Amino acid sequence: MSDTPLEILSPPPPGGTAGTEYRCPGESYPISRAVHLSRLAAYYPKCRRCPHRDDIGQLPVPACEDQTEQPTRIRRDSICQQEGLRGIYLNAMTRRDCERAAEAVASIAWEQCPRRVRSPQAEPQQGSRFAPGVVVGHDRRPSSPDLVTGVAAALRRMGCDVIDVGQVRRPCFDFAVDHLQAAAGMYVTGNGFGPTWNGVDIVGSGAVPRSAPGTLEDVCRRMEGAIHRPTRRGGTHRTFHATVPYQAGLWKYFHSLRPLSIAIRSRDPLARTTLEKLLAETPCDPQFISEDRNWPVAAGKDASTGFDLSLLIDEDGRRVELYNASGQRLPQTELAARLLHRLRPSARATTVVVSDDANPALVATLQQPDCTVIRGGTTMESMHAAMLEHTPAFGTDGRGRFSFCDPYPKCDAIITAAKLLEIFAADSCGESPLFI
Repeated sequence: MSDTPLEILSPPPPGGTAGTEYRCPGESYPISRAVHLSRLAAYYPKCRRCPHRDDIGQLPVPACEDQTEQPTRIRRDSICQQEGLRGIYLNAMTRRDCERAAEAVASIAWEQCPRRVRSPQAEPQQGSRFAPGVVVGHDRRPSSPDLVTGVAAALRRMGCDVIDVGQVRRPCFDFAVDHLQAAAGMYVTGNGFGPTWNGVDIVGSGAVPRSAPGTLEDVCRRMEGAIHRPTRRGGTHRTFHATVPYQAGLWKYFHSLRPLSIAIRSRDPLARTTLEKLLAETPCDPQFISEDRNWPVAAGKDASTGFDLSLLIDEDGRRVELYNASGQRLPQTELAARLLHRLRPSARATTVVVSDDANPALVATLQQPDCTVIRGGTTMESMHAAMLEHTPAFGTDGRGRFSFCDPYPKCDAIITAAKLLEIFAADSCGESPLFI
């Protein structure tokens, strides 16, 4: 065996043994020939302008010949919908999308927050600003905790004080934004879409919804551009149990109910929990129906469900439907007329806000000599603004959502159900033709 020491060879250059250096256009670092060939085979967009695109090695055909027919990138559909951001989870709606939305909301909140004056002689512009508080929450979808984590992290990075209310109903979330006097609120939910979808509902100060057309367009526009941090200081994060004061504010709606047999079906388990606590202190006899049973249990004029009334609460916690003892759904025109008769002040004119796309029969029913119908637009934001301006008896979209000013416009299926149950309790033994 030879005593000659072995010579340690240096690794070949990135360009290969022939000394060719491969470098993609616009990049500052070289790549190996294997990476060069793999990018050619994968139709890498920069290969179209690469001077080495003819070096195809053992590839079956020149990879760049048919690249003119390949799109540079797949265009995603916009996640900005009329009442919030929506998209298929991980395909169109990712944590990064929620972070961008949170950054846009934070930038708006910082522009609107007041400034702290350091001294009486200092100009307001010279003082530091109060960190805006933003309430975050989510619904019960499995993907919601992942997205709300990105929302909270982005808000803190932008210097906002995050107030986390956890998994709550949408009406409870709106209550928290108004109760805590927050600058904004972001609620992760996929309401209105399938189980694979998710998104974010955004509200402003005072629980004012952001819709498109409206202030939601500003959020979507900012998401497309560069957003800079308004401060180097990170925000705080704290929790708030909003369900306790929220439920305490609902007791006043259930104090005058007479003994009723009620069937309740809710697509939101949190609404069922809330109603169980509220109705436990009343003489009513509620029975909660599971989702695997047919609804309604009877649907004929001479049939009977065995209950005085039946309630159906939708997933969003704001839409409610009412069924009589025969299992027949009560039309929205009748419900609106009875609410108007109950809530209208005596010997005084009143107003009702109705959505522009509501059923014309509903508008005709509400147009009475002492009642003025105000059209509130087609979005939740425009309906909210119309109710603040005219302070009506109530507002409705004609599809089961009713709003009441107390003190801000509240759209809560539990409040609507309580008022309808109160109307039924006020009738003599339920002999009103509405409920027979």
